[in-house]
Formats: sequence, structure tokens, C-alpha cells
Amino acid sequence: MTKAHVTYDPILHIQELSRFRVVNPPASPRIGTALVLEACTGMPVVVWPGQRVPQARLGNYLRSYLVNIEHYALRLGETVPSKDPAFPFRCVVTFHCGVNDPGVVAHRGIRDVTAAMRLPLVRIVRGVARGFDIHHLNDAEVAIDRALRGYHGDEAIRVDDYLVELFGHAEYNSVTRNLRLDDRRRTAMVPVIADGDPALRAEYLANGDGNPGDLIQLDAQSSLARSDQALAAMRIQAGMDNEDFDTHQARHHLLGQVLGDRDLLGKRALEQPGARRQRIAGELEGGVVDGGTDGNGRRQSRVRWKADRIDEPVRDEAAQPRTDHDAARPQAGRVQEGHASDSAARPARATRRDPDADEG
Repeated sequence: MTKAHVTYDPILHIQELSRFRVVNPPASPRIGTALVLEACTGMPVVVWPGQRVPQARLGNYLRSYLVNIEHYALRLGETVPSKDPAFPFRCVVTFHCGVNDPGVVAHRGIRDVTAAMRLPLVRIVRGVARGFDIHHLNDAEVAIDRALRGYHGDEAIRVDDYLVELFGHAEYNSVTRNLRLDDRRRTAMVPVIADGDPALRAEYLANGDGNPGDLIQLDAQSSLARSDQALAAMRIQAGMDNEDFDTHQARHHLLGQVLGDRDLLGKRALEQPGARRQRIAGELEGGVVDGGTDGNGRRQSRVRWKADRIDEPVRDEAAQPRTDHDAARPQAGRVQEGHASDSAARPARATRRDPDADEG
């Protein structure tokens, strides 16, 4: 099983060697390690597992290096810029790594493999990541992975089998997530709104504990609020004839909110101040309106007094004494019902003759 490490030290042990090693010569390396012998002159000698150490007792060696040559899964984390520097990427690269040449590792003194590979890996990642915006995270991740597959390390360390994990800006991700969740909630509620009031009530009960008591209480409160609004509109309507401009505007706004296009108080609920008085005056200026017939088949008339008769003096009949002659005489401007035809058919009364005039 492959061990997962963030980094490791490839040099397991360093030992100073004496000039003569007759009693304790360096042993052959075990599996997974390599022995590097540093000579006084010339190139170092690398001994692989299973090989014998050349001139183990009398060789001119200064020191020995035991190098770990196993493969490890390492991880490199780095913050790299995106197309917008205000929103950087957080990039984590996991890769397999092993020693390519133990002699070069010992010569360069590499004690941290991830740190040794950091510079070339980060250079590749930053070069690709800065070409993508923060919301194109998936595309950037694929491009970085493709670019890294062309890099296999150097003469000392071998690198392959990359896995790239790219993370966006934390605050940007949080805002994007909340916006998307809100959009999903709104989209899910569209069919409920389209189905109407019963669907909304069912949704309310489904999200709650299923007890309809709260829903009944809400309906009662809503009905009471509508009644209060209607009463307020009626109170405003009752005093709208003698109101100033500001009060009229407030009344009109309230009635518009309560009634909308409906007419709760009649078609004249939204009349302008004074319009009712003008309408009544216009009705008074009319003439006689036909009132139909009564139960006996006779036509009835409903008289509307014209405006020009308002200025005529009205005789107070109750204040003046009436004689028998006045009672017998018909009133001016009135027609007694039932006697109109008799007056028209009665013959003219004969004129009294003067006897003196006849004698002359």
C-alpha cells in the first residue's frame, strides 16, 4: 500500500567512515534503500540493494549516505492567482515521487522532496491558472492537470501520476452557493403559486407539523385586518365632501389600496370633493319625469323643480286666513285631481244684464 505523505526526507542516515574499516565495514543496503559512498576524489559510488560494497574495508571513502528510494504520494498546496487577482485559487497537487539518482540526492543534500519539487510545479500551475476566472474552476483544473502531465521531475527526483484539486475563493463560493439555493427554492415554489391558494395552504401544513389551528388563526387575523381596512375606508368616505387636498390624496390612496378596481361603497365612492353636490344640483335642474301609472291605470307624474323657480316668492298659505270664497276657488298653479275634466266641460256663466241700460 502506498504511503501518503506531505513530504519526506530521502536521506535516512549519514555516517562518517574511518580510513581502515577492518572490523565494521559498511554493509550492503536493504531493499528500498541505496548506499552512497563519498570518495576522497572522483564521483560518489552508488550501491543498490543486493550489490556488494566495493572495497568495503580499505576503500578511500569519507562518509556514507543511506538514501530512501521507495515511492511516496506527496501533496503540495499553494495559492495561485486567477484571472482576477482579487479571487485567487487554492490549488492542491498530489503526485507520486521517488528518488531517481541517489548520488545526485546526496550531492545536492536534498532533505525535503516536496520543497525540492515546489518551484517547477508551482511555476506550471500559476502559468495556467492565471488564464481562468474564478467561476471557471473546473476548466482551470483540467488545464492544470494536462500541463503537469508533461513534467516528470529531474535527474535527482522522479515525479508522475498527478492529481489536481482546485478550490475557489471561500467568500465567493459561499455567496454563489446561497444564490443558487435561493434560486432553487424560488423555482420549486413556482408550481405552488400557480396552483393557487389551496396549494399554498397545503405547502404551509406540509412544512409545519400538520396542525391546521395556526392556519385557521392566520385566516381569522387576515379577515379582521380586511374588515378594519374597509371600516377605515368608510370613515374616510363619510367625511370626504369637506376635506382639504392632502386629506383627499390620502383618502384616495387608501381607497385604491383597499378597493382596487372594485367599488365597495358604490360607484360614487371615489368621487372628487364637491362632485356629489354638483351631481345633486344637476338633478334638480331637470324637468318633469314620467312616474308610470298607479293601480287604477292613471298616469302619475313626479315633478322636479327647476332652478329658475327657486327665486319665486313662496306664499305661506298657513299664515294667511282663508275664506269660504278662497276655499271654493282653485289654487294657482295647481290642478285638483279628479276635477280637471269637469271644469273644462262646464258651460260659461251668463252675464247679468243692467235694466237701466236696456231702457236707454
